[in-house]
Amino acid sequence: MSTTADHLQVRPCDGYQVWELCSGPVNALSPDLLTALDEALARAVADDTVAAVVLTSGLSVFSAGADATWMRTVVAEVGPQGLLEQFVQTMDRFRELCIGLRRSPVLVLAVLGGHTLAGGLELALACDLRFAADSDRIRIGVPEMDLFGALPS
Repeated sequence: MSTTADHLQVRPCDGYQVWELCSGPVNALSPDLLTALDEALARAVADDTVAAVVLTSGLSVFSAGADATWMRTVVAEVGPQGLLEQFVQTMDRFRELCIGLRRSPVLVLAVLGGHTLAGGLELALACDLRFAADSDRIRIGVPEMDLFGALPS
């Protein structure tokens, strides 16, 4: 199976593509999901027939941010220092993806039909436009701020 098929379904439409995050259970931002998004973006930009991308989720969550399962696996394999090194590399890749989305000539729309938290919110903010479902049950934000304190004003 390809990384894209495992984590991101890309459906061509007339003049645009639908990218559906499908990396259960919460579309956590793992290196594999970043690779799938990078590949899809490169293909969309190279295709003159694609004017826009609709980024959505096939799950009840848009994205819950960083992949804790991946982090636990890395710690077990290479220890905390190895995790730190791989996490920094992964964050660099994530920042490059977000910059790529912002600079892309393709219009990227995020459809937030479920919780959009932490890095998931950052991903949505990197898109040109965001549309959120009208539901009191959906949480959008950075819950880790409760742990680390408020952002400076």
